[in-house]
Amino acid sequence: MRKRLQITTEKGFYLPYVLLVTVISLSVISASVLIYRTEVKSTYMLMEQMENETLIQMGRVKFKQQEMYKHNEKGQVTYTFPNGDVVIQYEKVTENVFSLTFNTKTENNSTFSQLTFLQVDE
Repeated sequence: MRKRLQITTEKGFYLPYVLLVTVISLSVISASVLIYRTEVKSTYMLMEQMENETLIQMGRVKFKQQEMYKHNEKGQVTYTFPNGDVVIQYEKVTENVFSLTFNTKTENNSTFSQLTFLQVDE
C-alpha cells in the first residue's frame, strides 16, 4: 500500500493571503498612477484654456482702445502678446454692434476660436 502524504504544518497556508494582498496593493497603486496622469492632463488643459481666455480679453481691450471699427465696417486685426497671438475678424452687424471672431494661438501651439458681439458707444 502506498503511503499518503499528509501535511501537518500550515506553512503554505499564508500564500493565498499574501497573493491577495499583493494584487490589491498593485491595483491600488496602478489606479492611483492613472488618476494622477488624468489630473495632470486636466490641469494642463485648464491652464491652456485660461491662457486662451486671457488672450481674448487682452485682444478685446486693445481692439476697443484702438477703435479700428470706426474706420472700417469689417476687417481683420492681428495682435501679438508675450504669451500668444490673437487674430480678430470684425464685421458691423447693426449701428453699434460688431461681430468679433477671435482666433488665438498660444506659445504651446494651442489654438482656440470664439465668436462674440461687441456693443460700442459712439
